[in-house]
Amino acid sequence: MRTTRPRPRPPAAYLRYYPQNPSAANRDRIALRSFAARLGLPTPVLYLDNGCPATGLRPELERLITAVMKGNHRLLVVPGLWVFSPEDDQARLTVRMLSAAGCLRIFELPDRARRPVVPGPASLRIPCQKRPGL
Repeated sequence: MRTTRPRPRPPAAYLRYYPQNPSAANRDRIALRSFAARLGLPTPVLYLDNGCPATGLRPELERLITAVMKGNHRLLVVPGLWVFSPEDDQARLTVRMLSAAGCLRIFELPDRARRPVVPGPASLRIPCQKRPGL
């Protein structure tokens, strides 16, 4: 009798930028994919809140937490905890929320743990809840 091993759950990857920064998001997406491969993990499922402030609505973070609660992901890769909030206390609160939801481990890129300072034009500072299509 053959038993079929269940497919491993893919890890999740989360990115958040405010203001919107498509080039940084693309660069970090590639870095997270490469980092997951170096860890021997499948390609992560990306959750991207591009243009969402840490204090506003973050629909993709909400989707991520829901997916973790449903058991779709147990591992998360991020460039640094700053993606959750520039405030350490708030970032740690989000980490605790993800852990309570069922996330077993959060991997940070070793060389990107510090939040980059990326200036952006004021015209791109559109809060998530006001962006079209959400």
